[in-house]
Amino acid sequence: MTSLPEGPYTNPAIARPLDPSATPSSKISCRRLAKVFENVGRTRGGFAALSDVNLEVREAEFLSIVGPSGCGKSTLLNIVGGHVRPTAGVVTVDGQPVSGPSKRVGMVFQSFGLFPWRTVAGNVEFGPRVAGLPVDECREISIRYIRLVGLERFVHAYPKQLSGGMKQRVALARALANDPEILLMDEPLGSLDAQTRETLQDEVARIWADTRKTIVFVTHNIDEAVVLGDRVAVMTGPPGRVIELIEVDLPGAREPAARRYSPRLLEYKSHIWDLIRRAGATLPGAAYGGVV
Repeated sequence: MTSLPEGPYTNPAIARPLDPSATPSSKISCRRLAKVFENVGRTRGGFAALSDVNLEVREAEFLSIVGPSGCGKSTLLNIVGGHVRPTAGVVTVDGQPVSGPSKRVGMVFQSFGLFPWRTVAGNVEFGPRVAGLPVDECREISIRYIRLVGLERFVHAYPKQLSGGMKQRVALARALANDPEILLMDEPLGSLDAQTRETLQDEVARIWADTRKTIVFVTHNIDEAVVLGDRVAVMTGPPGRVIELIEVDLPGAREPAARRYSPRLLEYKSHIWDLIRRAGATLPGAAYGGVV
């Protein structure tokens, strides 16, 4: 890969390649990850989705991962979540290797994945019930997180009675009800209209501020990545690789509404877009403008 010069917002101590002999102090550590999917289409030797990915995620950080479709963002997230095994490399959480799914790690997907035969309350309390908690405690947990996402009026509603934004709130509440230390979010707002998307961005930021979970948020919307993230990991590919980690320094005390109208947001967007373009990848045209 052609070496890319440091961008104006890069912290060199973070952006340089990870020393595999170092002992990480991060919540999540990805070291020299590679993933090859065998027997994909007509490709010989398999399809290389990721190659030599090194990434550290800090405790209680909101890390955005941005990149074009097909660069391995979702594959990386699924490896961190223990749902996909890497071909090479290792992922650790608090220094312990990830060998499979764990209740310490929750995931929220773009597809919602709600049970249509369960009410909002039934969906949210599903995880605690599977964990064997008492019925009364499950209901208490369910109501707590339903209130957190602002859906207390819809406790007894079924998914078919909810809008897309409401369904995504339920999916978020369901993940939080398991009380994970880490929340992995894979394009969770990608299917929403622009107005609902901004509203949910505000909600995700508020929930992160309230809970201080470690959040890894995958998107191909550059605006969204910068508005929400403490840092932005820029990926390109295939094979997917992290080409730069960017510290986000915008006004507004982590308020998305204030960040969206900061003149510096355009500087970050331009820099990230330039990184991806120079690496030979492309984003959907709308992503640069902030609406996908």
